[in-house]
Amino acid sequence: KVVASSKDNHPKMPRFNLPAGGTVVRSGPDLVNTDAVSVDEGVKNIMMTTNSLPEGTYQFCITLLAESGAPLTSTGPVCRPFMIVIPDPPTLLTPDDNASIAATTLPTFTWTPVFVTVGVQALYRLTIVPIFQGQTPKNAIEHNSPLFKQAVTASAYFYGPANPPFSNSPGALGFAWQVQAVDASGTPAARNEGKSEVFMFSLKTGPKLS
Repeated sequence: KVVASSKDNHPKMPRFNLPAGGTVVRSGPDLVNTDAVSVDEGVKNIMMTTNSLPEGTYQFCITLLAESGAPLTSTGPVCRPFMIVIPDPPTLLTPDDNASIAATTLPTFTWTPVFVTVGVQALYRLTIVPIFQGQTPKNAIEHNSPLFKQAVTASAYFYGPANPPFSNSPGALGFAWQVQAVDASGTPAARNEGKSEVFMFSLKTGPKLS
């Protein structure tokens, strides 16, 4: 299935001169103008919502054309395969879900890493919010103001004395936490918008969730 292709005779199709001999390096905008590209509507909708092509194996093909539109080479299009793989979001590790933590403990939050490319780890957004009476952890994450929200470069974060104390949320029955994996531009780097599941923990000296 062709998911995107150039409109070869479109007036906005990029054009440039090729010098005789040597190597020519061109960036994407030199070769592609979105007004001169036809994109499959079903794929376009997926790309708009996920900022990525669907997972799968693809071929990227280029044909060199003269200004008249006739092929310049006898070999036809030159193609190279590539794959789109969307990783799973982080899996939360510690504290365990429904853990009870001593009020004097400074916890370390850990989760599984996500890699945007081979050897390049994603960035992470760690969010901790209070849970109040009648709320589920997921509802709290979606609606409550965070006690703590910070970008983290590693798949672990020590919640130290300089961070907001949990006592800053009087009346909280516990705390929900979640991690979102993003790339360097802030775009989600995994399925489910890069978001992990939601875990919760409570303080041993405080009231417990029923």
